[in-house]
Amino acid sequence: MIKHRRSPGAALDQSSLGGAAGVEPEIDKVSELGVSESPSQCDLGRVNIRDCTALASGDPATPETVCRCKPVTTRPPAPEPICTTLETSPRRPQASPEPPSPTTTQHEPEIPSPMETSTKPAPASRTMYEGEDDAERRETAVGGSRRRAGQQRLEYTGLDDDGHPLNHVHPHTDPAEKSSPKQFGVLKMEAIIERLRARSSRWGVRSIYIAMYILSTITSTENNSLPLIEPYFLSLFGHHSSLATVGIMTNIAFAVGKPPMSKIMDVFGRAEGVLVAIILYLIGAILTASSTGVIQYGFGRTAAALGSQGLQLSQMIIVADTSSLTSRALLTSTITSPWIFTTWIGPVVGSWFLSKGAFGYRTIYLVFGLAVPLCASWLVLVLWMEWRKLNSEAGPPARRIALPTSDLDQEDQPGGLWSPPNSPNTILYNSRSSSTSLWSEAWEQLDSVGLVLLTLGFGLLLLPLTWSVKEPGVSWFTVTRCSFFIVGVIVLVCFGIYENKFAKFPVIPPRLVEQRTVLLGSAVCFWHFICQFTYESYFTSFLQVARFLSARDAQYVERSYLFTACVSAIICGLLVKWTRRYKIWLVVGILLHAVGTLLMVRSRKLDNPMIEIVISQVIGGFGGGFTTLASQLGVQAVVAHQDVGISTAVFLTITQIGGAVGSSLAGSIWTSRLETALSERLPASERGNIPKIVGDLRFALTYQGDKRTKINEAYVDVQRILNWLGVWALLPCLICALCMQNVDLDSKAVQAQPPEGRPPSSARG
Repeated sequence: MIKHRRSPGAALDQSSLGGAAGVEPEIDKVSELGVSESPSQCDLGRVNIRDCTALASGDPATPETVCRCKPVTTRPPAPEPICTTLETSPRRPQASPEPPSPTTTQHEPEIPSPMETSTKPAPASRTMYEGEDDAERRETAVGGSRRRAGQQRLEYTGLDDDGHPLNHVHPHTDPAEKSSPKQFGVLKMEAIIERLRARSSRWGVRSIYIAMYILSTITSTENNSLPLIEPYFLSLFGHHSSLATVGIMTNIAFAVGKPPMSKIMDVFGRAEGVLVAIILYLIGAILTASSTGVIQYGFGRTAAALGSQGLQLSQMIIVADTSSLTSRALLTSTITSPWIFTTWIGPVVGSWFLSKGAFGYRTIYLVFGLAVPLCASWLVLVLWMEWRKLNSEAGPPARRIALPTSDLDQEDQPGGLWSPPNSPNTILYNSRSSSTSLWSEAWEQLDSVGLVLLTLGFGLLLLPLTWSVKEPGVSWFTVTRCSFFIVGVIVLVCFGIYENKFAKFPVIPPRLVEQRTVLLGSAVCFWHFICQFTYESYFTSFLQVARFLSARDAQYVERSYLFTACVSAIICGLLVKWTRRYKIWLVVGILLHAVGTLLMVRSRKLDNPMIEIVISQVIGGFGGGFTTLASQLGVQAVVAHQDVGISTAVFLTITQIGGAVGSSLAGSIWTSRLETALSERLPASERGNIPKIVGDLRFALTYQGDKRTKINEAYVDVQRILNWLGVWALLPCLICALCMQNVDLDSKAVQAQPPEGRPPSSARG
């Protein structure tokens, strides 16, 4: 083993190859650790370099590079030896070399005969990629090293007992992952974080997180207040039974809105995406507050949901931009930590506006319609100011950043924050000559055709779910509903073909579809949300009618699930940071959620103590916090930084689809089964009021005595069915979690397949 100093970017002098003997060396594998400047230090005529590109300088004080050398054997030399620069990757894998001859010693290495040598000059040193052909070698990357799609960076860190190089997947890359060029929004955020790192500006990063904490506080207060108002607001129009329909519409908005929002953030920037979300939320709040019917109310809530999902997604992506994998779970959980106290504040706020009657119903939407955009504007301002400072320091106005497009050189910094690669040659330059080129490039990079196809396909698939709530007695297999499903599937198939064959910047890169952990992690939360939304959609109504709780107290009991989930998410983040593993905590979370859901089945009766209901909510929430956080981390852990945004969007999209399916099942079962249960229990004189009992919560609460008892029993029967559906939904959730790939978060390496012929050093999974 020999150690020597390297100079950044220095290349090996090809004139020195062969040394005194004039022998062209054979290089089996090339290390990425660096090269020597001095030709005298690379006398390859005497030794054969197997795992390094240079010999030692003799200076033991600067051991920056480690080399292992082997004696030269009599094998034919490689046709073209290539010494590479600092950002070097190996060429196409070749057959393993034969082991050294037993008669050969390190003191007397064999020298190839002159007939075996070549005098052809070696090509100039440059970066090599796996699978790269001659045409691709000649292509020049602008502004740094460019990795082409489909190429995988490997590193060779040593020799095995037989003298063969040990190749390992780079610790930031999954074996199945194919990289892609980074887009402007991603590079823009990397430049901002790099500037803050270079200046050791802790205040800049902290200001970003403070803005997100304030935004999370306001949005969590909103989410804990509005569910108290919604049943009474819809009852103004006589459409309390449309509560699930509105929930489905908002879940559809949450689902289909995330991929476009992720694309906007990747192409234009994080701040620009937050700004779009602010505008959508403000429009939705105004429409809701001024609504005169259930249709306008539904459209208003849908627009507000599009804005809310954009704000939620932006926070998740910014956390991923600024954190390492080991700290990401903990930081993500702290973003949702305001839910711990807003769970109790929200119902108080909601009940105060509820006491004001119809005027209060509308006013609360206006209050949050102003508060949320104002708080989100601070986050936009912080990001925009950092970008302006970066531009002023760089000189001319910038439109594109020519940063190295590699995602593989990330480093963990003190405090658990992520740092992009050191880029002393970072260049900011204006690449647009006209507004036409700007918009044409934006159209291409946004993949507008793909976004339209994806949104339309999901909409056609999910829209019939709302009809199942409005028309509970109608079969799911009508011509209209089947037509929507079939057309939706066809549109999604066309989307897949277009993305794979024609899109230059696909909304969902094919490499994500090939990554099983992304798909399985999304499936975990898909089934998890089906479980949660089936038993949660009408839970507050059940508590008010069947258990005689006030609206505020019912909200407290229902929100105990979210309170516990937020607390457990922080605990899960600490456990992940301590163990450097996520999968074990994902499985534990699903099992705890199953225990809580089974207890819900037992406690949803008329005579059970209220403490049993609360305990079941607490246990279920504890498991839910573990499940959602660990599954999201697993999805993000196997993708490159360019794909963090879209992978998070895909994860949250599939999650929200699960919520829409759960709400649809709950609404369909609640409406149909509740009418049946009431008709079986109430006297004939009250059967004409059954649609009103189902549709208006306030009317149901006016009943007393024996009739109220019959109504309560009907509520219990339907709620028990919903809870059993939730229990069964957790079975496929557990299966998907067990099949997910384990990830070593400490080294950011997926437990990859070992080189052929060698067993894995450690198999976890």
